[in-house]
Amino acid sequence: MDSGIYTEHDEFAGGRAVDGFNYFPDQPGDKFGHGSHCAGSAAGSTVGVATNANLISVKYLAGLDWILSQHANRSAQPDFVASVVSISLSWSTVFDNIDMATKELSAAGIHVAIAAGNTYDDACTHSPASLGGATSNNSALVVGASTIADGILWFSSTGPCVDVYAPGGEVLSAAVTGGPGDYVLSGAIVAIEY
Repeated sequence: MDSGIYTEHDEFAGGRAVDGFNYFPDQPGDKFGHGSHCAGSAAGSTVGVATNANLISVKYLAGLDWILSQHANRSAQPDFVASVVSISLSWSTVFDNIDMATKELSAAGIHVAIAAGNTYDDACTHSPASLGGATSNNSALVVGASTIADGILWFSSTGPCVDVYAPGGEVLSAAVTGGPGDYVLSGAIVAIEY
């Protein structure tokens, strides 16, 4: 769930990335590249972690109900393995409605991975990262960004709501143009794919 996915990228060849729900139907694809980069890190054929996974692009939070209905339909199928939602968005404060909607995904049995944020402060002060941590009453996983030397990336949000740190410094992944692995980003927004 992000800015969309450039589904025609070489990293997603063979139709592994498709458009799902788009809150802004007059803006197809991924104009900004953020969602494509995160999708490439998660499931790109050469730079991804789950190189054979299928991707469904969901643009922005209005797609939460759509995700829940897709999960309900898909989880009833005999070949169902799992539903995973990657939320690489962060708000500057805690919003109860954002947190409540995210909790619904976890309660439905969907694995939810949330970026801790890139503001070098306490992740507990941001939605939906405020849902993480050992004392949390839901299964969402909040991920901060680490360096190649396994330190915390200097601008990653931290604190008791961060469950784990993953590679987030200069990650090569898919862009909104061109061939395999042709765009570098840093931050918790890319670390959650690991």
